Amino acid sequence: MKKFLLLINLLVCFVAISQTTLNRGDVMVLGVIVDDCSPTIKNSIYLVSFKPITNGTTIDLTDNGWERQNPNRFGSSEGFFRFQKNTNSGTIPAGQVFRLNMNQNGNPTNLQNPDWDYINASSVGSFDLRADGDQFFVMQGGNWTNTSGNNATYSGRILTAYNTKSTWIATNSTTNSAHNRNSNIHPDTRCYHITSPIDYNNFRYYSGNTSTSISQGEWLVRILNTADVSNNGNWSNASNCSDFDAKIFTGALPIRTNIPSQEVCVNELLTDLEVVDEPNVVTYQWYRNTIANTTGGTPVGTNSNIHTPSNTLIGTYYYYCVMTINLPLNGTPNTTDCQFISNLYEVTVNPNPVTSPVIPL
Repeated sequence: MKKFLLLINLLVCFVAISQTTLNRGDVMVLGVIVDDCSPTIKNSIYLVSFKPITNGTTIDLTDNGWERQNPNRFGSSEGFFRFQKNTNSGTIPAGQVFRLNMNQNGNPTNLQNPDWDYINASSVGSFDLRADGDQFFVMQGGNWTNTSGNNATYSGRILTAYNTKSTWIATNSTTNSAHNRNSNIHPDTRCYHITSPIDYNNFRYYSGNTSTSISQGEWLVRILNTADVSNNGNWSNASNCSDFDAKIFTGALPIRTNIPSQEVCVNELLTDLEVVDEPNVVTYQWYRNTIANTTGGTPVGTNSNIHTPSNTLIGTYYYYCVMTINLPLNGTPNTTDCQFISNLYEVTVNPNPVTSPVIPL
């Protein structure tokens, strides 16, 4: 009996830890509907994960503003909801876009989210993205403590943030009628936020390239190019629900996880290495490493998305590129700390074969 109970406990522990652990940049927003698009759905949020979402994985959402009234605290009167991937369908593959919905009362239901179960993780208000401006945060792995007086806390990871307005500025006021529709940026999402360049874009979606197989870091560079397409960005605004439904990408982003390799002899031609060329990239810095790792490399190359590796340096080397992007906050450029890394590229250069002299007969 004791062995049986021990086995049950081990299975319970396995189930508890089997969910996909998500960190900043592992899940991003690809589209948001703020306005009503059906008799039963109020808001729709389209997400993409760069890791497979296994059954049992939880994702938390809140539209409570960060520092709405108090430093280092969330607001406490709006929504906090936990979704858990159920067994109605299999694992969501990495790169596959999926949707989370809120009903007309600002709450999730299994009817609108058949592949997800709503878990009542906290007693809190409804999740309701306002047509006159609102924000939300995507989170995982913590507990929401809904202390009154806009002193709510969350103990987990803040993964990404979304704003239908062009500024992240909390009003810090309980008398201002719009105080619950404003938020400061959470520091963890300083380099992981989607912010509209124009206030109140209520049918906004990623409209950039979705077909090229690139690394997670390069996808983040593209997705975070949040300017409108008219300004060489990768986001667009639909005019209504049907227009949005016709244009939102619902397939799977191709994510390159293998290490492309090439092998030549000294002085033979090598194929150039290339990463995405996006207007939001401020600098490209290539590195060469002696091990298959994207840290500790030696800087090489010039500021370009294309690098020609050495064909005279004998041995096997691994190249990667660090892309620094400009992700403005409240109109101020940020060109130093938002960095994303490409996949590795393996290059092997062999010495030319040594031939023995021909001895005359």
